[in-house]
Amino acid sequence: MVQAPEVDSQQLLQDACNATETHDSTAWRQDMYNKFLLKFGKAPYDWQMDVAEALVLKVDCLCIVLQEEQAARFRKMGITATTVNKETWNVQLKMDIKDEVITLLQGLVRYRLPYKAL
Repeated sequence: MVQAPEVDSQQLLQDACNATETHDSTAWRQDMYNKFLLKFGKAPYDWQMDVAEALVLKVDCLCIVLQEEQAARFRKMGITATTVNKETWNVQLKMDIKDEVITLLQGLVRYRLPYKAL
């Protein structure tokens, strides 16, 4: 099996921010932080901000977090999502991920940007 090369996710996000003239990362992150705080009563984690900004900038990325409940919330927003763990992993799920049928994964592994292929 060929391993994907390690990628500096922060640099990729910064490059995506620099590539657009219409996106002000500092202002966007402050606005998102304030909205998150207002909605949920607590500050977002850095990884949540990174993934949200990457999605806004259309960076090809993969977010893997912990709960099926979150996957359900994303599905309500129209983002295809599923839980990935040792109980849910199977050949069909692997094919769906490779075929980009599933946009967002929920599981027991940290997020990593960008997602190119499994």
